Amino acid sequence: MRCKFCGANEKLVKAHIIPRSLYGFPNEPGYAPFLIITNVKGHFKSKSPNGIYDSALVCKGCEELFNEGDKYAYKVFVKQRDLWRKVLRHGLAIHIPPADFDYRKFKLFILSLLWRASETSQPFFGKIKLEQHTPIIRKMIAEGSIGSPDDYSINLAVFDSRMSKSMLLDPDRTRFSGINYVRFYLAGFMVVVKVDKRRAPSPLRELQASPEAGLIAVIRDFQNSKELSVLRKVANH
Repeated sequence: MRCKFCGANEKLVKAHIIPRSLYGFPNEPGYAPFLIITNVKGHFKSKSPNGIYDSALVCKGCEELFNEGDKYAYKVFVKQRDLWRKVLRHGLAIHIPPADFDYRKFKLFILSLLWRASETSQPFFGKIKLEQHTPIIRKMIAEGSIGSPDDYSINLAVFDSRMSKSMLLDPDRTRFSGINYVRFYLAGFMVVVKVDKRRAPSPLRELQASPEAGLIAVIRDFQNSKELSVLRKVANH
């Protein structure tokens, strides 16, 4: 079959769209299969020990291009949560300082996540079709290019509840001040990525990830969030 990344006719592999590592492993203490939540008709909710993968996406060689970024995402979101410091904005945000943050690896992870979500045929990612952005992102990944912090800029929020870490909501498209973004939910974090040539609006631009600023995540109240409201509605199906 044809690899969607390199175009070669190669044997394709079972490739996760969101790295499996972000939701833990069965041999870890306290592990439980995470709950996949979506408003896609016929797919409202399910428990999964393996995550969401696509066996018709990439060959082994191309999937290996994602490994460096995926491993770093696991470090940031799961393995080394002690990297985060609750020191910014009067305790309303957490922060990985620039000295402890590898912007290049993190940006490559975000780019590969965008590409995978856009190119997969899995219904869970059906809202993420990036059209003219897809070949640009593919080229950046292939060349190891990350552009500037304004290119596909990244903002994070983190929920203040452990419950959110075991739930995987489907990604979607959104806008802030008319600027286009994609929104992902990863291991208790909400990640928004700009898919627009225009600069991010304030205050998103001031809080976006960069080598100079490090990585900032604004703390959100999960109990009063619209995400919990969505979960409750879906739970009734």
